Amino acid sequence: MSFTIPRCLHRRRSIYRGCLKRWLILLTSLACSSYAQDTHLQPDLSAFQHIDQSALLVLDHNHQAIYSQRAEQLYIPASIVKLLTALLVLDHWGEDYQFSTDIYFDPDHQCLKIVGSGDPFLISEELDRMAAQIKSSGIRVIRGMHLDSSFFARQADLEGRGSSANPYDAPYAALAANFNSVALTIEHGQVRSGEDHTPMTATHLQLAEGLAAGQHRISLRHADQAAVYFSQLLTAKLNQQGVSTRSEACVATHAAEPWLVFSNSHRLEKVVAAMLQYSNNFIAQQLFLTLGAHVHGIPANAQKSQRVLAHYIQRYFAWQEYHLVEAAGLSRKNKLSARQVMDILQRFRAYRSLLGQQSPGIVAKSGTLNGVRNFAGYIQRQPHWLPFVVIINQTVPYRFREQIAEHLHSQLNSP
Repeated sequence: MSFTIPRCLHRRRSIYRGCLKRWLILLTSLACSSYAQDTHLQPDLSAFQHIDQSALLVLDHNHQAIYSQRAEQLYIPASIVKLLTALLVLDHWGEDYQFSTDIYFDPDHQCLKIVGSGDPFLISEELDRMAAQIKSSGIRVIRGMHLDSSFFARQADLEGRGSSANPYDAPYAALAANFNSVALTIEHGQVRSGEDHTPMTATHLQLAEGLAAGQHRISLRHADQAAVYFSQLLTAKLNQQGVSTRSEACVATHAAEPWLVFSNSHRLEKVVAAMLQYSNNFIAQQLFLTLGAHVHGIPANAQKSQRVLAHYIQRYFAWQEYHLVEAAGLSRKNKLSARQVMDILQRFRAYRSLLGQQSPGIVAKSGTLNGVRNFAGYIQRQPHWLPFVVIINQTVPYRFREQIAEHLHSQLNSP
């Protein structure tokens, strides 16, 4: 028996919501379950086959396929690539790894030098800690500040990043504060910081030009602006600590050992959880570039990171056909199959808790681009969590992928 997806599912959202509900009822009625010694479930999801650009794969606790449709065909994975990025960095550095930043001080010239190393999580609260540690080290006056961003190549960019002011297009840099984006509020013609821990800076005022009243989060325009913004924020934090700062030009004498090594308080496990749960593209790409420099030496660039990724895939998965050019899922050139995403999920099991709960009994990572609606994670079927992959590379109704996952959860747990 075959079914054609109703035409109303191709119309705009306001029209097809009711139709979607009726079609899902039909889908549920098609999916009849049968257990054999509590091992195999063989429901019929034939309606899913009529979504041409799609794949579905679910395994039981014995790694046997419960559902499998077009699992070997390559598709655009979008942000579910971040699952692989998470594995890549966790397997290399470990869950407890903390990024560090070297700080040098020339007491004769009272010059502070900060050497960036790609820390993706230098948020305002961390700059509070950095300023406090600089003061505690005995520094009271800073006549000039020199920022070294040479850990990243000047053109350390990755495929897929656009030039918009949206935070997901923020540039990558060796020294980056607040994901290289600025939160601000414009009210009654006045501009103020949009975050309690972030003081107003000249960069806030610059990016606010031409914006309408309201709350905004704006990405920096280019990597060179990142060091300027970092310097403005750290200067404000130092002043709050009572450290006197000036803006004189200086070049600090590069001592053999740093005056201070600042360690980010967030362990890598927490950084990766934030990347996955908020689908933070900046964190993903920053981790990717930084890892390439750790393995193949500075400066960080796309080619070094791609070499690390290719070696990891060959070592753990031995895939023959795939295409990955970056680590966030922004590029439409990325191509993976549902089977390959399943390989990632099988290895990712130990880190399942880093994924956000999408609904009761479902933890997953979504992947979204124009015409791409993917979902991959785990469905609870006591006492196991079964891995699933839903890939849809065409336009479908709102929350369609989530509805499919919820339907699978219902069927897998039906008596």
